[in-house]
Amino acid sequence: MKVGIQGEKYSWHYIAAKRLFSADCKVLFYKEFNEVFRAQDAGAIDYGLVAIENSVYGSINAVYQELSKGDYFICGEIKQQINQCLLALPTTKLTEITDVYSHPVALNQCHQWLEKNLPHVDQHAYFDTAMSANKVAQSKRKLAAIGAKELTEELNLTVLAENIDIDSNYTRFIAFSKSNKVSDKADKTSIILTTAHVEGAIYAALGCFANANINLSKLESHPIPGIPWEYQFYIDLDCRFDSKKFIQAAKCLLEQNVKTKVIGCYKADDMV
Repeated sequence: MKVGIQGEKYSWHYIAAKRLFSADCKVLFYKEFNEVFRAQDAGAIDYGLVAIENSVYGSINAVYQELSKGDYFICGEIKQQINQCLLALPTTKLTEITDVYSHPVALNQCHQWLEKNLPHVDQHAYFDTAMSANKVAQSKRKLAAIGAKELTEELNLTVLAENIDIDSNYTRFIAFSKSNKVSDKADKTSIILTTAHVEGAIYAALGCFANANINLSKLESHPIPGIPWEYQFYIDLDCRFDSKKFIQAAKCLLEQNVKTKVIGCYKADDMV
């Protein structure tokens, strides 16, 4: 099984992929989120795994944009607790650090600790936590990276400080493929709604779910590509898309001329 991720070995994507699939799955590495989706388009991978939201940073818009453009189907999710560490060469002391590298999300998660303990250092956004650690490991300068503790198993680095991010830091990852095969254990559905740009349209559409007794666990709007100031709605529902109540809601939406696109049906991760 080939799984494509954004990042490198022992990045948080890598750790999540090994947890969700299996320890012996083959992980292929890509620099950007869109490259994972293109690999799926080309048939280079069986599944893609990407972060879609973080409890501190919020939603990752690039992933939502990709989901809207193709015929991708979310087949799984996993929530990973993030414990960011400050990593450096064994000879580097905390007081000697001049620059810190990491993914922009990781820098955001750790900004309070950095402001308090390393206010003088320059912060550099990089492709990924693991790539940042690789850069530090290959440098002779007094640099540091932010990433998972597991990176020290792969690189000649040491942990200068642990758990430097904000408390209760979790990232939700989704797995997707081109197949719409649904597991018998699936209990969550993700959809995209596009309503008419008129008063009360979204209110009426949401009423379809209320009338069918369907709980919405997530609702957010994103711009429609190519149509300024108009939006589509990404919704996570606590039901299967082949359930009677979803079919009831879908019929109601159809009567309102609401465009509905199912982009996944999978087992919810109720970790947090």
